[in-house]
Amino acid sequence: MNYFALATALTRAEAAPTLAKLATKHKAIQRIANYEETMPDIATILKNTSAATDTAPRARVRRILDECVGSDLSSFEKHELLPSFANRFVLTEKQEKCLAAIEARVFEVDP
Repeated sequence: MNYFALATALTRAEAAPTLAKLATKHKAIQRIANYEETMPDIATILKNTSAATDTAPRARVRRILDECVGSDLSSFEKHELLPSFANRFVLTEKQEKCLAAIEARVFEVDP
């Protein structure tokens, strides 16, 4: 084995863990991108709701969106948070607290 072959082998051995980490990160980014492409927006979720599938969180989200005008909600709340709440049958304690705070802000009542 010559020095060049040894140097090449050492470089590959040192680079392997880094390349593996990059490949793992790339796969995670692809999964997130694929999820975002298939995730429906809030208008689609609420439009496709029937009385049979109208859950308590979904009804509360609908009421909030009907009341909001302009910049009452942040972009994150409108496009990420409320759709995730509308897709649930039961909210966790933390989600319930967050939704109650949004309702209090929108309807101007004490939480």
